[in-house]
Amino acid sequence: GNIRPDIIIHHRKISENFLVMEIKKDKEYSDRDELKIKRFTAIESKYSYNWGIYLNVLSSNPPTFKGILFKRGEIIRDFEYPTLISKS
Repeated sequence: GNIRPDIIIHHRKISENFLVMEIKKDKEYSDRDELKIKRFTAIESKYSYNWGIYLNVLSSNPPTFKGILFKRGEIIRDFEYPTLISKS
């Protein structure tokens, strides 16, 4: 089937693809979502986006944003905002 990301940033008609994003709300993480962004950012892919972000927006109070940053088909880092701080 045809796989379409939620958000893309690119230059039309030239092969300069900057960012691809997949955004979910209150969704459990899945390997399928990760693989989708990896494929869009892989150097050997026909799209070869420079950067990819998988973002999960959790409807907590305040909202929490959890995500994964990709470059060249690899995970660069996981992130969470606001960062959870344990109180000792």
